[in-house]
Amino acid sequence: MSLLIICATSTPQTDDPTKKLVFVLGDSTADVGTNNYITTPLKANFPQNGVDFPGSQPTGRFSNGFNSADELAKKFELMMSPPPFLYLLTLGSGFQHQLCKGVNFASGGAGLLDITNVNNTVPLSEQINQFATVRSNLSALIGEAATEAKLNKSLFFISIGSNDIFVYFNTSDAKTPPNTFINMMLSAYSQHIKALYGLGARKFGIISVPPVGCCPFSRLIQLNLTATNGCFPPMNDLAQAFHLALDGLLLNISSELPGMKYSLGNTFNMTLDVINTPRNLCKKECIKL
Repeated sequence: MSLLIICATSTPQTDDPTKKLVFVLGDSTADVGTNNYITTPLKANFPQNGVDFPGSQPTGRFSNGFNSADELAKKFELMMSPPPFLYLLTLGSGFQHQLCKGVNFASGGAGLLDITNVNNTVPLSEQINQFATVRSNLSALIGEAATEAKLNKSLFFISIGSNDIFVYFNTSDAKTPPNTFINMMLSAYSQHIKALYGLGARKFGIISVPPVGCCPFSRLIQLNLTATNGCFPPMNDLAQAFHLALDGLLLNISSELPGMKYSLGNTFNMTLDVINTPRNLCKKECIKL
């Protein structure tokens, strides 16, 4: 991909040394419109997506309103997630300041593995290539040393892995043992983290795989197999095993890569808490009511 300068060269916001950028990579849990710009059936630019978003219009988010990328960005004093990389490309050099907030690369359906939903999404490997283009832009704009310093302070938020598990259960026919598949995912994750590190990333916020066996599609599998309602245990078992393995992988990688810091969110337990004890979420509010 050719180099494209998409920040203004006059009074760039990137010259603020205290400004931390947010870079978002992952799947539909963090996509804020990437898939609107690619040819794919995996889109969310139609109702009822966006019904609770400002303006009640679908934006390409796979959500009724703001998603995880938006909520994270708010912690960095942004109104919502930075815009999608592919959206920035449509604006060319006329786009003045949005890059200076960070960029969202996440794509609905994306996986750790390139074969996951191939040709229908932007896989994590390509998202990292897109980030490399952004890095080149920043370096051309503010210089290599300033770019390196800024990226070292910025947050790289990654939410991915669920689609790999979905595809595994849909296509593997049990040919690949679960442990072998987990090792494939871990190997890919390791390569991706190291690639981002090589481009200047140092601070990572990583979201693990939730209990995907409790999704409506997975519950349907359970119903068809056992004639009972509930989550699909084999899928949840794989998701939980992957979280534990990812925890160990990140610990090892961080000891190898100087300056790397990370936080791993256990969305498996968090989501099960919501499913099993939803009243706890609004306990304080319910008391007020």
